[in-house]
Amino acid sequence: MASCEEKVERLFKNQLEGYGVKFFFKTESINSTIDEALRTSESKSGGKGNNYPDIKVLLQTSNKTIPVMIEAKGTKGALIKLDKNNAVELVTTYTSDSKNKAGEIIHQKGDPNYSTITKYALNGAVHYANAIIKYKDKLYDDVLAIGINGFEEDGTQDFVTEIEVYLISARNYFEPKRVGDFKDLSFLKDSNKEQFIKNLETLFLTEEEKENLKLRKEIDLEKIVKEIHQSLYDDRDFKTTLQTNDKLYLFTGLIMACLDIEGVASLELSALKGEIDDPENTDGAIILKRIKRFLKSKNHINTEKTDMVLRNLTGAFSTIVLNTPHNGESYLKKLFKKVKNDVMPCLIPELHVDFTGKIFNSLNDWVQIENDKYNDVVLTPHYITKFMAKLARTNKDSFVWDSAMGSAGFLISAMELMIQDAKDKIKKF
Repeated sequence: MASCEEKVERLFKNQLEGYGVKFFFKTESINSTIDEALRTSESKSGGKGNNYPDIKVLLQTSNKTIPVMIEAKGTKGALIKLDKNNAVELVTTYTSDSKNKAGEIIHQKGDPNYSTITKYALNGAVHYANAIIKYKDKLYDDVLAIGINGFEEDGTQDFVTEIEVYLISARNYFEPKRVGDFKDLSFLKDSNKEQFIKNLETLFLTEEEKENLKLRKEIDLEKIVKEIHQSLYDDRDFKTTLQTNDKLYLFTGLIMACLDIEGVASLELSALKGEIDDPENTDGAIILKRIKRFLKSKNHINTEKTDMVLRNLTGAFSTIVLNTPHNGESYLKKLFKKVKNDVMPCLIPELHVDFTGKIFNSLNDWVQIENDKYNDVVLTPHYITKFMAKLARTNKDSFVWDSAMGSAGFLISAMELMIQDAKDKIKKF
């Protein structure tokens, strides 16, 4: 069946005009910040290239501005796609090699697959909303993603339109949250928008949604770390150059370089220019300077320990093969980008993601230890540690001791219960 996308877009634009809502066309500028966020973010089909939402709106009141990204489709079943956890599906991975008619490989197994955000209206709108809310200047705490779709019902002359509205907000850890059921865009008109925004401010993830998000982040984290390790393992140059422990130092150093320092701008990819002639301005040297600054910002770490950490890291980050640019970009920059864009978003302190545990579990394969055949590490699953902490009747007044602590999974679960109990029982005056 032919797509009715243009008809759908026209119908909803007519709605907005009828409601007196100002909107912006696909290539029309909305404001410099949003334009820049859409331009510099990864495109909807991956890689470089601008992002062009079909319709854009700025939902404004006296004290609040919410960008609204609207994407249109015109085929039955093209409104939204959710994953098995009922979360909005975005970029996935190919499960096998993909070939064209000539038998040439287009995508390899494990490559990113952008088909969901290109085929489904709401999923594409969420992609655009993420580009804005995660932009480096962080000017907006909330962005609305709206998917609109329309099609001719089989065997009838009826034209069906449908809509999905999701909120992406910092307070919900950027996890898309469904707003409600809507048949049109009338909630954007002046007479409705004040109440609509008030309703948005009360929209939070449920405890079940938080737990599902936490589990997904832990799974993603372990998968990403293993992918990074595999890429280092598969490269012949790195095999002969990097010792096993160097890979561990490399990864932990990149995490430190990506962590925030209060009052100091984060290290951006643009700072890594692939300089190789000046030892003080190689990508590795720049990252090491950032790590040193991060360690110094932790006042409880003495100079002796800081120097010890830097000595261990210097060898790995000074490796010539990592700093030498290929096609204008060093491998070290590619690793930094992977950690910054994929690993760090998994670190959500408020969800108590077992960040150290999952990294520890993955990096166990990287470290050379004596008698390593007899030192297998199996982490206790979070649902077991939480169950045990509940059995121990842990509350805000508890003192918890783990005499066999590994990655602190039991202590993290106990801390979760203690914090929640404190929130439930201690009221602000």
